[in-house]
Amino acid sequence: MCFGLSDLVLINQKGELSKHIQDLFSISLYAMDYFKQLKGLLPTIFFILRDQVDRLMKNQEDAFDALEIELITISKEKKIKQVFQMDKNCFFLLPSAFENDLPSKLFGEEILKLRENIWSHAVNLKNKGKKLIDFYIQACTLWEIFNRLGYKLLSCENIREYETKLNLEEKIKILAKCKLERLSNDLRA
Repeated sequence: MCFGLSDLVLINQKGELSKHIQDLFSISLYAMDYFKQLKGLLPTIFFILRDQVDRLMKNQEDAFDALEIELITISKEKKIKQVFQMDKNCFFLLPSAFENDLPSKLFGEEILKLRENIWSHAVNLKNKGKKLIDFYIQACTLWEIFNRLGYKLLSCENIREYETKLNLEEKIKILAKCKLERLSNDLRA
């Protein structure tokens, strides 16, 4: 829902990008494909990776590239940039908030830089000044889409699991139909 209602999404993760984040994005990407009917959706994703000992972005680029490749693979022909904005400039690597059980001065400085960056991005949003009624209509539309997709989407860990369940359901329906036709033919005979 947050991807569908927000112009800016902050993902605050302790440590590095993980498989869990990839799975979250795969489900979100699938759902966002249905949200395209909502105008003006193109949230920017900010990744805030906390407790980073090595804060050089070069060392985190492999994880970012792996996430991007995973999303491209999942999206097949869909273009990720049509669903949300995500690039290496939206990554923030923060040190630990504490050093020797005391608040870290560096962490405080980095948080202020992060806040400044997010604020400057928020000020330049194209949807700013949106009316509450527009937000309400968009939220209702999203909820209808979730209802159509079903609760199964939200109960899956990743998109592969969801697609596997859909394929199995379809095969079971076909098998049940064939079995019912055979029974019906046997009864007529």
